[in-house]
Amino acid sequence: MRERDERVALEGPVQVDHACWGGPGHGGKGGCGAAGKTLLVAVAEVTRDGRPPELRMSRVKGLRKAALRRRAGRHLKAGTSVECLWT
Repeated sequence: MRERDERVALEGPVQVDHACWGGPGHGGKGGCGAAGKTLLVAVAEVTRDGRPPELRMSRVKGLRKAALRRRAGRHLKAGTSVECLWT
């Protein structure tokens, strides 16, 4: 499945956001800066009613906008309309 996902670029309206995965269960630091967290960029192709039939996720080293844009761009066809959900 991953090989197919890498070959097929997303197009149409796309939403991009970041996510954090893992980390300590209880009592540890919260948020994306916590030890043990894996930082991800999520790229979702969305239908007119807002449903995501296609989703791609990639690991990133940090949450800088430039890094997120570069990584998200790997999953998109040229000229794709993108809505960034991070601030």
